[in-house]
Amino acid sequence: MLEFPKRRRIFLMRHGEAAYVSDDGQVTDDPRNVPLTPTGVLQAKIQGDVLADVTWDRIITSNLPRTQETAQRVLAQSHQSNLPELEIEPRLEEIRGMEGKRQWPPPDGQPIAEVLADIANPWAHGAKPNAQFLGGESFAAFGERVEAAWEAIIEDQSWDTALLVLHGGVNRMI
Repeated sequence: MLEFPKRRRIFLMRHGEAAYVSDDGQVTDDPRNVPLTPTGVLQAKIQGDVLADVTWDRIITSNLPRTQETAQRVLAQSHQSNLPELEIEPRLEEIRGMEGKRQWPPPDGQPIAEVLADIANPWAHGAKPNAQFLGGESFAAFGERVEAAWEAIIEDQSWDTALLVLHGGVNRMI
């Protein structure tokens, strides 16, 4: 008799909109802890409405507040009475820039256009050996930590349906 592999479903989401630049143009001092914007809150609610009838076995987020807040708002719409606890996986945190060390505006001699290009498309040089994200974590190290977390999730056979609320870079790496 032919035996099929166990079928599982993963819902992979990015957190709701978060603002790294305030309305007055100030760049946040701590991009790790930015909250959802009102639009981000609405996005999470709408996604929660779409997923309200899904029965979850696991809910996994990174250790950053915006992923946890998004997941909580999505799950607030759930029709499931016995939701699993939120699992926080620090290895699924977004790729880390050089927080607290990068100056804005850039120091003399560093072209603003170059800095803005890196911010607009930080993945442009990601395949180059030793490339770093905005002067911080290397893309290789980021890939290794995300891969290790992902493999641990997949290897665990105890679940059928999982919600992962993560980050654009992490989702892209997965």
